[in-house]
Amino acid sequence: MKEKGNLYNDSSVVTNERMCSETLCELLKKRGFNELCRSFWKPLGSGDRVLMTCDGENLTVCNNRSLEGLFDNALAAPTHQMASDWLVNAKRIYIKIDLCPANNAKGYVYIGVVKDLSNKCMPFETPLDELSYESEEDAFETLAKYTLEELL
Repeated sequence: MKEKGNLYNDSSVVTNERMCSETLCELLKKRGFNELCRSFWKPLGSGDRVLMTCDGENLTVCNNRSLEGLFDNALAAPTHQMASDWLVNAKRIYIKIDLCPANNAKGYVYIGVVKDLSNKCMPFETPLDELSYESEEDAFETLAKYTLEELL
């Protein structure tokens, strides 16, 4: 399935939060993420998913376990901060995103490093640590996916 932007079912919802992509949510679920979220990726008949907010009637918050009884293949959708907190608390891994000066139009790029909190905050040596990213969102998504696929 191809990645899509954040599509919400309710236009009154603040949409500037950094939500985890569908792919990242799949990896989080596979690694045991089951925290309460205010949004979820709902499957459509076409096989795609759309990012939905909880409607307040049937759901006020949801997790992967509660969604299993409602929709096939739905995914709880945390914010980047929630996913980051879960990685720290459940897996003892910290993703640090920072800014570095760069010779580009913005004058800076984002860089990231993945640290092992169970080993004196030592960085994991990843091939992604030396890369630069256009946005903090891109850096977190890339490093979180790598962490869930390769380190856990």
